[in-house]
Amino acid sequence: MFKKITALLLAAIMLFSLFSCKKEDTDGYKEADNDEINPLPVMATENYEVTVSMMTYFLNSYYRSYVSNNQLYLGQLGLDPSKPLFEQKYSEEYTWLDYFLFYISDTLKQQLVLAEAAKEEGFELSEADIKNIDNQISYIDEKAAASENTTAYLIQTNYGECVNEETIRKCLRLTTLAKNYSNHLVNSYSFTDTEFEDFFKENTKDILSFSYIRYQATTDDEAKTIADFTSCKTEDEFVAMIKKYAMETVYDADDEYIAELMNECYVYGAGYSKDSDFADWAYAEGRKAYEVYTEKTSEGKILVAMSLPSSDEAYTEVLWRDITPVHNIESIYFAESIYKTEEAARSKAEEVFNTLDADSDFSPLIKEYDGGTTSNMIKGGSSDAIEEWVFDESCQVGDMGLVTVEDTGTYIIRLKEDGVPAWKYFTLQNLTDKTFNDFVESCFDKYELRLNNDAISEITPITLIQ
Repeated sequence: MFKKITALLLAAIMLFSLFSCKKEDTDGYKEADNDEINPLPVMATENYEVTVSMMTYFLNSYYRSYVSNNQLYLGQLGLDPSKPLFEQKYSEEYTWLDYFLFYISDTLKQQLVLAEAAKEEGFELSEADIKNIDNQISYIDEKAAASENTTAYLIQTNYGECVNEETIRKCLRLTTLAKNYSNHLVNSYSFTDTEFEDFFKENTKDILSFSYIRYQATTDDEAKTIADFTSCKTEDEFVAMIKKYAMETVYDADDEYIAELMNECYVYGAGYSKDSDFADWAYAEGRKAYEVYTEKTSEGKILVAMSLPSSDEAYTEVLWRDITPVHNIESIYFAESIYKTEEAARSKAEEVFNTLDADSDFSPLIKEYDGGTTSNMIKGGSSDAIEEWVFDESCQVGDMGLVTVEDTGTYIIRLKEDGVPAWKYFTLQNLTDKTFNDFVESCFDKYELRLNNDAISEITPITLIQ
């Protein structure tokens, strides 16, 4: 009900910023790395650049990931991996190649200015970062050898004909620097109680939750259906009305069907969406519990919903603040790319795990291997395997476990004391995001970003299915 719709049409609009650059903008670029197959810069700041080869790698990496993550919906999206991207329409005016170029261009522009800010502050890649990048490159070499192909063939088949090891190394160095510096910034933020409360008051709808019962009724008499549901004054009456309509309109609706239906009708802890008339109704000032909303859907059904009273830390009669605590963990990470196989990474993790107890200091092991502390962990922010362990109700503070994530590696995880209530975490997260985004905007004002329109035509997207 509170679905947030991404304005994908912005992709088409924002492409203009990349394709409208004049040829003379290329003047003053720094000398490119001659080890790359195509070192012509597509975009650059004073000290960093994204070349045609790098842009090709980023484009094809994102394309592969997008197809993998949306495999079931490609037909609906109008994207065919067996056809060239530039031949497929994303919109009336733009192709899918345009869409992907916009997405990665916008991301890379941000990474370039963040890299400049990092350099000015003296923030650099650590030895561990460089070692990790080297290991990832070595991993590609080993994958190629295992498949009895050359590294060049494996890379160019997967990422484009102008991509080689040097290209990938430069891409990893840029993205790692930008990511590490971003994390450094975010971790340095602190806010006063006044800033925290002011932000909460200004963004109340984005933080508070709302619970309700909803049902889509099939009917030949809209007025009667609306009257039936709006006459309900309690939750029990509303539930009874849903069951009545379900029994009348669904053939052989047995007790099991009704039980499953009612389970789907309850929505707990929904968030606000600016694109929803129902959300505007739910969050309207003075909204009370057990009031009924009705709306005719595009399919001709009648959507009905009843507001439920506040739970947890109430804000109004129907709006509430989620006081469920977020989780904090510390972990030691054994990457599959370093230990060559999933089994070897798991074996090393088990070896270290057997030396630990509830009071062991993870800090030296995190430095020796990898890992760190994850604060304010919520569901949906990590892998399913890790979340299954962390959010298991039987898991107590101080418990340790081994978790293997497919194609990634194995983690030793220890659950620390819970963090702040969820509503405070989301408030803090939103305030942090605003502060970070404001900083990025200032970087675009501070550091000159030069774009090369002519280089765009030399980027070579792959066709995934030959």
